Amino acid sequence: MVEVYPAQHFDFFILFNSFYPFQDKKALLDALAKVANPGALIVLFDYSVPTAQAHSKKEIKLVDFSGKDIWPMDVEHLKGDLNATGWTFLKAEDLTEQYIKWYKDLLKNLEAREDTSKGSFTPDTTQRVKDTFSALLERLHTHRMGGVVVYAQRESFKMRQIHK
Repeated sequence: MVEVYPAQHFDFFILFNSFYPFQDKKALLDALAKVANPGALIVLFDYSVPTAQAHSKKEIKLVDFSGKDIWPMDVEHLKGDLNATGWTFLKAEDLTEQYIKWYKDLLKNLEAREDTSKGSFTPDTTQRVKDTFSALLERLHTHRMGGVVVYAQRESFKMRQIHK
């Protein structure tokens, strides 16, 4: 069942590694804008297309452990999508080094707890998770993918009229 929220219902959105499965990020931003109060904030932590060098989508494309495609954010393209859907880009911060640390720690913890997780997860599921995060870590290390946090704010109706 899909829940429908009234317009101008939320003041804050945080998406942590949940933006990547959406190929049409603009449609998602538009949907969030419809239920956001004027002045609402959105914080997106997710995978990014490296800015230092261009890579084809084929090189970057991955599938996560649940089978969903990973579509990293292109921050420059995202700025246009934010603007087109009534959000104001505030800033972006590169978190690639933090993602590398998080994924190294995650893989180390998965390895250390492998015996205790046998009752909760099948060996196939555990291996899929390890394979996914190992592939993500490799792409982060080789700069074929990055990590980023993007901050944006919902424009008020008055500000939207000024920008038009």
